Formats: sequence, structure tokens, C-alpha cells
Amino acid sequence: MARFLMASEPVAVLASGSCQVSPEISALEGPEAFDTANVMVRFANGKDAIIDVCRQAPYGYDQRAEVLGTKGMMMTDNMHPSTARILSDKFCGHADMPYDFFMSRYIAAYEAETVAFIDSIESASDAPVTGEDGVIALAMAIAAGLSAKEQRWVKLSEVLPALDGSMEGSPRLRKRDRLSAFLRSLGGARTSEPEPIPA
Repeated sequence: MARFLMASEPVAVLASGSCQVSPEISALEGPEAFDTANVMVRFANGKDAIIDVCRQAPYGYDQRAEVLGTKGMMMTDNMHPSTARILSDKFCGHADMPYDFFMSRYIAAYEAETVAFIDSIESASDAPVTGEDGVIALAMAIAAGLSAKEQRWVKLSEVLPALDGSMEGSPRLRKRDRLSAFLRSLGGARTSEPEPIPA
């Protein structure tokens, strides 16, 4: 989501974490023991994103985003089962708690994602989200864990050498071509088109 909101590729990560609410995981190694974390991501366009996460939100599934710009701000809020609000001398706010599980909150998004994937297969066009997107998200998570462990900025190219900035600014290539170039940069990737699936 950060890459989408920033319209740029990540280049470095600074992270810290701790175990605050789930003592049963405190004995795990490294970032696996974190239930609370803060991550700063620096992007190729010079902008920063700040992400804070916690394993526990007793008031419901909490996922919000804010984008601050020179001319204003855009903010998304938590989703509630209804738009009802209560205003009284004892309480002002939503009548319902936010959805308490990501599957409830994002049911429409998962449906749209599935439809888009099927459409891309039926029309032989590129899927909106590629394998490259998944690899970069994983690289960001690995870099954040390394940063928290070593208490320093970690360049994404340290985790995944293909993320040296060479992919930045190449949207003129079809997504499939970008993914192929990206995978080749990892080494040992297939360079030819796959065989068609038999009918």
C-alpha cells in the first residue's frame, strides 16, 4: 500500500520493534518476537512513509492511512458495519465498533481482486498486481527486520540486489516485461516465455 500511495519505489528502511502485548511470542528470535513496530520507508522520489503497527487493537481492526502534501491531506478511516453515530451527554461516536477482522473489512477488496485476476486470464492481459509487487513487499519486510536487529538504515538493495533503482522509472515496459527483467536481475530466472497451458 505504501508503494501505491507514494507512487514510487522504496530504497531504504529504518525500523524498530518490541513485545508489548503478547508475552507468549517474546521468546521468538529477532523480529518474530515483535508485536509492536515502527517503520520508516524512504522512497526514490525523496519522500518518506511512516508505518506503525501493533498486534492488538481491542476496539477493532485498525488500519488507517494519511497522506500529507503541500496543498492538503488525504485520510482513510476504519470501516464500520454501519454509518450510525450516537451523540449524547455520555457518548459521541460510532454506534458500532470497527470491523474486527481483516476478512470482514476487506471482503469487497478480495472479491474485486479475484475478479481482476480472472479477467486478466480470460483477456490474456496483465494482472493489476504482479509477482514483482509481491517480491518487493517481501523485501521491504525483510529489510525492516534487519534494520530493527542492527539498528540502522537498510537499503533494499542489500536484501534484494535487483532493487538497486534500475526498475524505477520503467513503466513504459509492459508489466510482464518488467517482471521478466526483474526476475532475470535476480539470476537464474527463466528468460523465455512459458509454454502455454494445454486446453
